[in-house]
Amino acid sequence: MDNTVSPGKSSGRLLAILLWISLVSGCVIAVLSLIEEICLAQACRDTLSFTFFGFSLGWVGVAYFGLILMVLALRNRFTPMRLLLSALVFSGIGTEFRLLWIQKFIIGAWCPFCVSIACTLFVAATLLILENLQLSRSREQSGKCFLTWLALMLPMTGIGFVVAWLFVRQLV
Repeated sequence: MDNTVSPGKSSGRLLAILLWISLVSGCVIAVLSLIEEICLAQACRDTLSFTFFGFSLGWVGVAYFGLILMVLALRNRFTPMRLLLSALVFSGIGTEFRLLWIQKFIIGAWCPFCVSIACTLFVAATLLILENLQLSRSREQSGKCFLTWLALMLPMTGIGFVVAWLFVRQLV
């Protein structure tokens, strides 16, 4: 009996582990962002003056990453969860584009927590792209499967951006 692991399986496991690390890191950073005393930068306090649907961005981040981690935990049990995870990550990237724009052009400074959260999402998206490329290579319809997935994820990025554009507001 051969107990060797094929390169595809081992790289798939590595991608899954890195995805967990990236998204758990985002969750931890979101929780830390709630503690105002941790970040001494004025940009952190200024960022906390913005809300999403009336809720503090810090709490929205904690809820968002909590949901993502639940979906991540269920994605191998329920096939639709794989697509939902990707949709959540890519819509989060669209939202982060808007939040980074706010920091650059409205606040005029960078919140280290916010930028770190954006980085964890960009890493997660990259890992999901690699994972889906790998999955499409193992199937017969190699390119079609990946292009269909990508065609769904690009609009999710736009949707995340538009929703953030419409509903992220500064407290007056």
